Amino acid sequence: MATFHAEHNKIKSLKNSFFQIIKQDNGYVNLNYNELNDLKNFFAGLSAENTSVTLAENQIKELPVGIFDGYSFYSLELSHNLITDISEEFVQGYVRIQIIWFDKNVFNGTTLRRLQSWSRRNNVKVKYFPYALIRNGAAGKFLSFAHNKIKSLENSFFQIIKQDNGYVNLNYNELEIVKKDFFVGLSVQNTSVTLGVNQIKELPVGLFDRYNFNYLDVSYNLITDISEEFLQGYVRIQMI
Repeated sequence: MATFHAEHNKIKSLKNSFFQIIKQDNGYVNLNYNELNDLKNFFAGLSAENTSVTLAENQIKELPVGIFDGYSFYSLELSHNLITDISEEFVQGYVRIQIIWFDKNVFNGTTLRRLQSWSRRNNVKVKYFPYALIRNGAAGKFLSFAHNKIKSLENSFFQIIKQDNGYVNLNYNELEIVKKDFFVGLSVQNTSVTLGVNQIKELPVGLFDRYNFNYLDVSYNLITDISEEFLQGYVRIQMI
């Protein structure tokens, strides 16, 4: 078996031999939307290489030390769980994971720094932390204001980003009017900004002038047209 779906059940635990069902490399297991909360010895029996496992929307609170040891993963999805901390001992381990998702887990600044170091050392692509609550001195690089009712921002708002390669999440708000001076105050390089699921109707001419972005998300808004004049401008954006 290469693909197994068990999402949207009320699974609370798995037998240690569960992952023996994956008999081929590049397999896929979907366990999203269950009630899993304990990952002790979770992957015992997994012998195939390059497996993808999705565990989003469960009740996972902790990643035990050594949970990934000896296994080979293409991707691991741990979004929308209850993980708040990842121990210093955990991040010392060596893993074989290409991509891992941690969306909507509530990390503090110390945990974020541990994950960054861990991902660099293991060459793991850690997908962004849009719900991270930044404390302990990390503020100014990763900031999330998602799921509020923000309708407008002061012109100086983006001065809060003090470091290159920063990230600002403004998804799921009520932003409607984005004026040309929306990013005034942004002075650092390679910033990522997510503005998805707002009420933005227009991208004004010159909005991105003078700024340097790694990533901009304006998905799920009300934009119906982008003017010819807007498209004449030169921008420094890697992905939109």
